[in-house]
Amino acid sequence: MYKYIIIDNEQLSVNILENHLKDNSDILKVGVFHSPFDALDILKNGDVDFVFISFTSTKSNIIDIIRTVNLDTLPLFITMSTDKMDIFKINSSLNVVDFLEVPIDFQKLSQSLRKIDYMVSIRKELNGETNQGKDYIFIKVDKKKVRLKYDDILYIESVKDYVSVVTNKNSYLVYSTLTNFTKNLPEDRFMRTHRSYTVSLPNIVSIEGLFMGIGNVRLPFSKKYQDIIRDRLFIDV
Repeated sequence: MYKYIIIDNEQLSVNILENHLKDNSDILKVGVFHSPFDALDILKNGDVDFVFISFTSTKSNIIDIIRTVNLDTLPLFITMSTDKMDIFKINSSLNVVDFLEVPIDFQKLSQSLRKIDYMVSIRKELNGETNQGKDYIFIKVDKKKVRLKYDDILYIESVKDYVSVVTNKNSYLVYSTLTNFTKNLPEDRFMRTHRSYTVSLPNIVSIEGLFMGIGNVRLPFSKKYQDIIRDRLFIDV
């Protein structure tokens, strides 16, 4: 499953795009933003695989905005505009996969998503991030590799230049960023819920306000993830 966001200040365009995408179970919407500046944090955290971004969402140069995203976590972009001449403003060296003229045609959108699927899958294979058929991960602790089953992992916490991988019985300190460690986990089981935490969705036992119960601890989660968590856990509002 690939995660995406929409950056567009035209609500009608957003509604049309969401309607086109509503039955696609292979992708997960993380959020909608009216300005790219509102989305910079989630982009730089590496929380999404691709982005729909409209030329009308900002008065700034859209190319300069795309370049501000951390190159290590740069997602793929699908640009959108009512002016088809905007396609010539896109630099081919950027991670811009396609251009969609607004109003968006469903068939053209489907072609764009196929390009996204191909590009993201190639990236994951090159980075060794495929998890199909696996129920475990090897982590490097000191000088040895430790095998952990996904079922046993409760959450992962960012600790300066390390992450703490917490299980029911132990915790392991691994030299990694939370973003990079999370990328190596299956997306259907684990989710970034805070700048400091990635959690195991099957191990969430309660939700209260902006806190979740996992094992014997209560962890905070960011408000921007509230609706996504409810959707992933099938919680009725």
